[in-house]
Amino acid sequence: MWKSVVSEKENLTEAIEDLYVQLDLKNDNKDPRIQKLCIIFVSSHHEKNYYKIPNLIMEKISPNILIGCSGNGVIGNGIEIDGKPGISIAYAELLDEKIQPFYIDNANLPNSDDPPNVWEKTLGIEPNKCKAILLLSDPFSFNTDILLSGLDYTYPNANKSGGLISGGKKYGDNAIFYNQKVFNNGAVGLSFSGNIKFETIVSKGCKPIGDPMIVTKCEDNVIMELDHDKKPLEIIEDLYEKNDPREKYLIRNSLRMGIIMDRFGNSHEKDNYLIRNIIGGSKIDGCLEVGELINEGQIVQFHVKDSETANEEFHHLMENSHEKLLNNSPESILVFSCLSRDNYLSNTKQKNNINQSVSKVPITGFFSNGEINQIGDQTFLNGYTSSFTLLRL
Repeated sequence: MWKSVVSEKENLTEAIEDLYVQLDLKNDNKDPRIQKLCIIFVSSHHEKNYYKIPNLIMEKISPNILIGCSGNGVIGNGIEIDGKPGISIAYAELLDEKIQPFYIDNANLPNSDDPPNVWEKTLGIEPNKCKAILLLSDPFSFNTDILLSGLDYTYPNANKSGGLISGGKKYGDNAIFYNQKVFNNGAVGLSFSGNIKFETIVSKGCKPIGDPMIVTKCEDNVIMELDHDKKPLEIIEDLYEKNDPREKYLIRNSLRMGIIMDRFGNSHEKDNYLIRNIIGGSKIDGCLEVGELINEGQIVQFHVKDSETANEEFHHLMENSHEKLLNNSPESILVFSCLSRDNYLSNTKQKNNINQSVSKVPITGFFSNGEINQIGDQTFLNGYTSSFTLLRL
């Protein structure tokens, strides 16, 4: 059983009481086999009282496991709270489901080349039983890329999802909740080793422009040549000249690089693109610097992003998933949406799309500094995306 609740009350004690009333746990199930889980998201308006929140929730709701984080905005019961106080909770009572919470910081993070048994010992998660991992990571204090690499290496069969914590502007501003403790650095997560599986729908908010190309010369994150004889900057100039005024505006203001990352081609080509920023270029040799390490032989394609593209893409994603969601409704949905994206659940058209497919499913989440999801067999940090993680039995 899953529930999602949210409170906009400014006073913390009143907000926790409001959440408790909405959860309606008066007929509390006393079955000792049932694990009670709280995943909480707290807007930065409550930052002065972050340290009080776990104890207040433990006293009022009494979960066995509590994890969560701060955020610029939160989502609960399908409602987005942005720019004002908000606390949301994804609450679950789970039978026959082994859930293992973990907290880790850079001081305890294994090296990227450490064997799986070191990762297993550090996190306390058995590789052969783990089916899914939820991760909330602080962008100012923690090396998330190393953790994701280690998780893929040690738990290759587990689906991973999550987001980069938001709410603060510098090291120490964000909050991580781990049972009764509060941290301002590191990462917190949950492993599921029972029946729950993750399925993720990702809206990238970008559309391809031009043609796919093969990287034929590169060094680290610098692309020097495409398709054997083309300079990246020359290709951009050619794209700009050929397009209409609207596309020219997008090329000037929101050009990105899409990089094929699925090494085995297990997913649709459009879903394989990892979108990365273009950092800069050189007029002297026509090369391009992007925000990702590049290998020769990889396929890349330029992309542009804007709100219209994002809304259209999300509409198509929900349309394509509509029948599947109706026939096999998930137990819960966790949403990790980039701070720069539109508020999908407040947008009337998008809200109608969601309500038609999952109107009775608890939806909880927050506005993140980046989103964690898989492309093929690898897990990446994404930007500018909205990630909808469906929890299924």
